[in-house]
Amino acid sequence: MSLSFSMYYFTKIRKSLDKLVARYRPYVESLYLHVDVKNEAALHLYHQAGYQLLSPSKEYDEFTFKLNLHDGATRGRNHYLLCKNTVAHPTWHHDLPQQQQQQQLPTQ
Repeated sequence: MSLSFSMYYFTKIRKSLDKLVARYRPYVESLYLHVDVKNEAALHLYHQAGYQLLSPSKEYDEFTFKLNLHDGATRGRNHYLLCKNTVAHPTWHHDLPQQQQQQQLPTQ
């Protein structure tokens, strides 16, 4: 799949998500997604779209375990969990210090 082809669909999906978030605000406070740690192109796209890599925490472990995304769960693959807040102060993790909530994506 070519990069321009991927960007086309990524852009369409992102715009659709933005419309859904706008429609259901304030009920949608954050968007989460997971990315294989080896998928550097996707990590770069999501970072440009405003997603931040979440640091491991109790909530992170619970979230990834319930979705069977914890490290090694699917044929030994490892994933990053990313988050994009759609409101200034999400209530789900408002009590976590900002530096613990999100960290920068790895750079190449």
